[in-house]
Amino acid sequence: MMVRRIDCCSGEQNIPCSDDAIPKGSISLRDAYWRLVATLMDGDRLEQSLDAGGADRKALVERRRPAGDARTDWELLSETRGRTSNVTLRWALEIGELVACVRDPETGDVLQLASEGWVDWDDDVPAQVTSNFIIPGEYDSIGPNGTLIRGALRPVFLIREEFESWLSSKFGDCSSTTVDFSSQREQRTSIMVGTGPAMPPTNKKGRRKPTAVHAAQEARAAIWEGKIPPGIPATKRDDLINDWLEKNGRAKVSAATIRRAMVPDQDD
Repeated sequence: MMVRRIDCCSGEQNIPCSDDAIPKGSISLRDAYWRLVATLMDGDRLEQSLDAGGADRKALVERRRPAGDARTDWELLSETRGRTSNVTLRWALEIGELVACVRDPETGDVLQLASEGWVDWDDDVPAQVTSNFIIPGEYDSIGPNGTLIRGALRPVFLIREEFESWLSSKFGDCSSTTVDFSSQREQRTSIMVGTGPAMPPTNKKGRRKPTAVHAAQEARAAIWEGKIPPGIPATKRDDLINDWLEKNGRAKVSAATIRRAMVPDQDD
């Protein structure tokens, strides 16, 4: 059995994650996500998901362009599609429309995971499913307990037939889904806010409602004028940011949220 170790992002903890093969007739968590992303290339299906139960349009639609952000409308639309796909898949797992499984490598038993903890985020929904593992303390890889088997985390998968049946029941026949990127670049559905710089959602007084990432970016700018000194430990950086947020009446944020708020050349 091959086992690799990855950074769990919980302090200095490392968790063993096994590169197990998944059973025949199944689909990995990440592949299910990308299958859904392709399905939501259709603008009507994307709108349908944005209006579905469990979705929060304000949290999913990417309208945010921090200073210096050069993303195009097409890139913003892609992030919206990624967030929506993530929530749609995980909400189906949360309410039991889909069932996620892991496999015991010694007995071969396929074990069903609980239908809880799949969408336990704040207002900053990850734009991708980054791993087939549920990693404790990792914001992008949340989920229920039960994947730590015989000393290692096991990859999560779904029964392919059940997933495809669910996909068809939600969006119609998806068996021949094709992606036309050129036409999608021209498409501007109601989820977009135009070609000019877009702003975060506002409250009733017209003030911006910053997300957790924006709060961390604001703290970074206030403490270091936007550029963090090289060599500062991640734990020290996170403590300073959360101390600033707390002193300024803001909620603390997770380490994963802080990493997303860092400038592109900041390497943790």
